[in-house]
Amino acid sequence: MFFGSKRLIGIDIGSRFIKFAEIDYSSKGSKLIHFLVVPTPEGSFVGADLQNPELIASVINGTLSGEKIKNKNVAFGLYGNSVMVKKITMPRIDKKLLSQQIRWEAEQYIPFDLNQINLSHHVNENTSQTDMINVLIIAAQISSVALISSVAKAAALNLQVLDLSAFALANSFEHVMGTQSGLNHMLVHVGAYTTHVVIMTSGDVEFVRDISLGSHTCTLEIHKEMGLSVEEAETLKLAASRGEEVPEEIFKFINQFNQSLAEEVKNSLEYFIASQSDGSRISQIHLSGGGAKMSGLVDRVGGVVDCPVSYFNPFTGFKFISPNIQSSSEDIAYFSPIALGLALRKKGEV
Repeated sequence: MFFGSKRLIGIDIGSRFIKFAEIDYSSKGSKLIHFLVVPTPEGSFVGADLQNPELIASVINGTLSGEKIKNKNVAFGLYGNSVMVKKITMPRIDKKLLSQQIRWEAEQYIPFDLNQINLSHHVNENTSQTDMINVLIIAAQISSVALISSVAKAAALNLQVLDLSAFALANSFEHVMGTQSGLNHMLVHVGAYTTHVVIMTSGDVEFVRDISLGSHTCTLEIHKEMGLSVEEAETLKLAASRGEEVPEEIFKFINQFNQSLAEEVKNSLEYFIASQSDGSRISQIHLSGGGAKMSGLVDRVGGVVDCPVSYFNPFTGFKFISPNIQSSSEDIAYFSPIALGLALRKKGEV
């Protein structure tokens, strides 16, 4: 637990929205004191790739100033094709030798030039073999790290933690659900261009995959096939998700997207199961992200994967929520897990 100046503002920079979260801790428990969602400015992303850090920094700075948030310590997330997570099982060795061994293992498994990446690892002790350890090798391209770091610098913020968005999602889930000993949970966070898939076992991250498929894919199909503007296509897609009356053809594109995403989730699950020696299965799939509201997505994923599927609301993990957030918490819960997971990190963690 951490107090006062040690707390962080979690900032989840998405291609469509930027989400901010700040948590206050006391002896009475955790309180969510700020949660904000603002549109990402046009021209700052090309697809899922950040192109204009100064523009993003300007919006972040203006939002924090407008809300009179004085905390300058922040946590950002990384995601997409510039990062990779690979789980390996290796003999248990002296911790002093582990980093050197991890670099050798990375040369075998990571398809990046090791001179162009930042390399990290996380040891999972969740294994029945006492002489073996499970290790997550985490690689992030230096250029992407520099780009996201430049956002903090341009906004005059102190970047204390740079995490993977997928790990922040897992952090948020554990804050709500605990370690869920002996159970496997799949988290599926559907963004505009990227879907994060995380599988957790007894609180440990066992599998991570970023899928280059998001809800904006559906918007672009409606735009292209129906001759509508992107804005009109987005409006109709969202209206369908709210149960409003829309042209029947809209549901054709929504169903196509739902099927594609469900198949990707199934592929991820099958890969995970094939890598397990004990016949592990998934207990539950938890959906989040703005794209999770897509009409019929829960039923389609549940049907394709044949597993219980539900929405994940990370706000339930807080004993106290500021009144200005409470009134809209149901609407913004979909957007919140990654920003909250970043805010739950501790200053100075790596």
